[in-house]
Amino acid sequence: MGGGSALFAGISADIAGRRYQAKLDIDAPALKPAGAEDLAQKDLILRREAGAVGWPVPLDLPQGVTLDPPLEAITTALPDPARRAIAAGRYDLVPRRDGRALVDWQEAGRIEGRALHLAAPRILRLLALDLALPETRLGYIAGSDDSLPWLKAAGFAPERLDAITPTTDLRRFDSLLIGSVAFGMVEGLARSGPQLRAFVEGGGNLVTLYQRPDQGWNGETIRPRG
Repeated sequence: MGGGSALFAGISADIAGRRYQAKLDIDAPALKPAGAEDLAQKDLILRREAGAVGWPVPLDLPQGVTLDPPLEAITTALPDPARRAIAAGRYDLVPRRDGRALVDWQEAGRIEGRALHLAAPRILRLLALDLALPETRLGYIAGSDDSLPWLKAAGFAPERLDAITPTTDLRRFDSLLIGSVAFGMVEGLARSGPQLRAFVEGGGNLVTLYQRPDQGWNGETIRPRG
């Protein structure tokens, strides 16, 4: 019948002088903390100029969501209402709805009909820094990481390359950034050693993040000439 669940209903009735009882299990509701599923805003880079940033800060917050501390508390008003001063550094802001911190959560299991969740408060990281961007034509090859959003947030306009072929012209770039273990993930990249060497010898800047010899990296063909 039931009664073994964490939530059940007891029913009893007297019929013809006899009492009948039953226990019926009820599915426990999935209780969870205030989620941040509708919070599209990601971590943000603010480029300072003369110690100030443009105002208002471009944020994508759902209706009813505020930040703790508010941006007004970490910035200072200036005579120009379109700018506010801010000290360089990182700021950890907590998004809140109705005063409650939003969390990222996932269901970890169920015990006796009750859903168990692992939850961590959502933190919106804001980085204010003095960043002078070079005039460069930047090519980007993604790997297991994805630095493209950060590059764009910093103000770069990179061109993403999803494959390298023998006819790929790298000369249109001043700099080329290759993501983590990309040599084992991107078509043609592991065979592009001669192209990359020619790119560098022609004056290009090549930056590679973490690579692995068992995932396409060949130090004999890609390393600088000694």
